[in-house]
Amino acid sequence: MQFYGKGYKVDGTFETTGKVSTSGALAINHGLYQIRFDSDEHVIYVRFPRFRIEGLAFGKRTCCYASKLVIFDPKNLLLAKVKLDPDRELYSIFHKDKLPSDGFRGGIYSISPDFALAKLAEIKKKEIMLKSKPKHYLSQVSKVEGTWMDKVIIDDVRYWKLGERLPFRVVSAQNPLPSDSTYREDILYVMKDDLQAAEVAKESLENLQRHDKTLR
Repeated sequence: MQFYGKGYKVDGTFETTGKVSTSGALAINHGLYQIRFDSDEHVIYVRFPRFRIEGLAFGKRTCCYASKLVIFDPKNLLLAKVKLDPDRELYSIFHKDKLPSDGFRGGIYSISPDFALAKLAEIKKKEIMLKSKPKHYLSQVSKVEGTWMDKVIIDDVRYWKLGERLPFRVVSAQNPLPSDSTYREDILYVMKDDLQAAEVAKESLENLQRHDKTLR
């Protein structure tokens, strides 16, 4: 995965595994995103939270993030930990200030150089959970809250609002691999409005994929 912003780029590799139960499903992301700035070699590491889907078999179907979002800035000795859906276990009848399921709450903390080096060593060894406990924090720098479908507020200042920023523009790679989906024969036929040939090409590719699967 890779995309570019103004003065920075984001890349990383990750794998998603899932757990399914009678009440829903849980998607677990393994890996880190890395935010790299053009001005220097400054890198910020991001571990995304889990994603939960409920109501697959019965009840209202909902989708929301779960667990924690962790952002690690080794250069500035900062670590942010934000809990998604933090009030999930609370009953709204007793807690009027309960956040909605898309809400989050957390903080930005200063950390010691030794702890930052330990986290960098874990990343180098592919041990990329970025775990931390309150005893590892020197002090809290900022308070973070909001909802991921609406806004981000840091120390009572709104830094992001849904709809205020334009989405990223998808740009094709300059030299994609021969296996890139843009080279699929059926897609090329669709672009030429030859749907019959596209269907034949699609079936041929699917038969080839089934054959390859039997050989594994």
